[in-house]
Amino acid sequence: MQEYDLYTALEAIRVRTGMYIGGPTLELVGSYISGYDQAMRDAGVKDVTCPDLVHFRAWLKKKFGFPSDTAGWMNMVLALALGCDPSKPLSLSKLEKATHEQHLKSVELFYELLDAFRNDKSVPTEPV
Repeated sequence: MQEYDLYTALEAIRVRTGMYIGGPTLELVGSYISGYDQAMRDAGVKDVTCPDLVHFRAWLKKKFGFPSDTAGWMNMVLALALGCDPSKPLSLSKLEKATHEQHLKSVELFYELLDAFRNDKSVPTEPV
């Protein structure tokens, strides 16, 4: 069986964001991840991504003190990039008004946090 590691694809996006997803927004990164995962499942390719990205949301919640992770990792990272207080409810209207520069910052922050997540030895390594 063939295998894939999502982080390989994400590294390609980090280097050539516009080529892979068209623009620097977390929504586009998230859409790419969802489509990539689905394509690999449809093709019967085994995901060997470790740690499993599914743990990223809970990791962000714990690391920054978000009261909940139901907003999703994209909104949590964007909120951090915008300087929102993670202990307070997220303002979706504020997130929707993010500028191009703020979206650029959020994608850069996503990769910084992803690196920290991948290097955190407390993150579960088994798939969900």
